[in-house]
Amino acid sequence: MFMKPLRIALSLGALAIAGAGVTMAMTNPSPEEYETYALEQLSTYLREEGCPQIPELFGLMSQDRCVALIESNQGELQKIVAENTIRQNFVVFSIYRTELSLNRYLPFLPRGLVPAYEFETVGAATTFYTYSAKEQ
Repeated sequence: MFMKPLRIALSLGALAIAGAGVTMAMTNPSPEEYETYALEQLSTYLREEGCPQIPELFGLMSQDRCVALIESNQGELQKIVAENTIRQNFVVFSIYRTELSLNRYLPFLPRGLVPAYEFETVGAATTFYTYSAKEQ
């Protein structure tokens, strides 16, 4: 008598867990979605933190020119993010590790002017959370 309600409750619990797993698997963000997220984060960082630190080089590079350069090169920046990201897919969530060293792409910049960074981000349920950002 007592076993039947318990069996029903366990079955409903198992179905709920399976449903949640399927939902999470279906909403696990794709690498393309991560690239869009990472590009937005990188562009914001460069505009707000990077551009103000660039010294005016003989009047050639101002903060406004730096921002315009970032805006006009979104495709290249996204390519850099894609080339330097490793995804670990755990079906219901993914971990993305991105190592960025813009000096590799901009060899004319003096070493150390733009630091290298390593980011670790988890993607789940169509959202991203960057839980580690280290300057290298």
